[in-house]
Parts: sequence; C-alpha cells; structure tokens
Amino acid sequence: MVFSSILFLLYFVPVFFLGYYLLPNKYKNGWLVLSSVLFYYWGAPTFFFIFLLSCAIDYYAMILYEKRNKNIFFYTAIISNVGLLLYFKYFNFFSNTINEVFNSQFEWTHVVLPIGISFVTFQKISYLIDVKRKDCEPQRYLHKYVLYIVLFPVMLPYHIYSLRLL
Repeated sequence: MVFSSILFLLYFVPVFFLGYYLLPNKYKNGWLVLSSVLFYYWGAPTFFFIFLLSCAIDYYAMILYEKRNKNIFFYTAIISNVGLLLYFKYFNFFSNTINEVFNSQFEWTHVVLPIGISFVTFQKISYLIDVKRKDCEPQRYLHKYVLYIVLFPVMLPYHIYSLRLL
C-alpha cells in the first residue's frame, strides 16, 4: 500500500484513526500492531512471512543473548538481517554484473524489493545493537517488539522524503 494512494488516504487512514480513538486504552497497542502488520501485508504479501520470521529470529536471539550472554545469538540476528538486505537489494545487481563480466546468459530469478526493507532492517539492527550495548533491555513481549519495528506512521516521513528525491 502506498502512502499517497486513494485506498490508503480514504479508507485505511480513517479506519485506522477511528479504531484507535474508539478502542479502550488496553487495546490500542494491539490495534497499532494489527494495522501496521496489515499495512505491510498489503504492500508486500509475498514477503510477509519472511518479514515475520526475521522479526521472530531477532526477538528470540536477543532474549537468548541476555539469558546466556553468548555472542552467537547476536551475530546470528545481525547476519540474518544483513543477509536479507543484501539478497533483496543487491541480488539483481550482482547477477547482472556476473552476466556482463563473464559474458554469460544465465537466467537469474528477478528479485522484487519488499516495502521498506532498508528502513526496517536498520531499525532492527539498531535494536540489536542497543540491547548488546545494554542501552535497553530486550523486549519481553513479541507484539511490542513487532510494533516497534512495523509501526507504519514511522515510515511516513521517510516515504515522503524519498518522494521528494525523485
């Protein structure tokens, strides 16, 4: 879903705000998580489960890192995030470069870029580093961690800024 689309502006945003302001306080975070996850699912349904799996890896890796104080959990989460970013952002570039350098005609799968992959990846990595540095405690509740990562209004200024660059 694009922030400037009619669907987003006339349907999603009003329903989001109406639900948020009508719900009691104890359900507001749940509404934010549900709305943000729906937003990401709508924008890239193919990558939705990869995204959730990546969030789960980070969440559990940092819980285990805190309990056992072993860097393997931290580095596993970092490598999985960087690996996903490299694959989705640079696979097409590397495959085209290999074809040009070696004058080959291999058929590579064209990788489609998920919505906000860079922003989300760097958000997740900053969380991992903050926990490792002990700047913050690992989040104890998975839904709160997911909310921190996927809260769609956080992406709005980033998206508007990137539109101005075009």
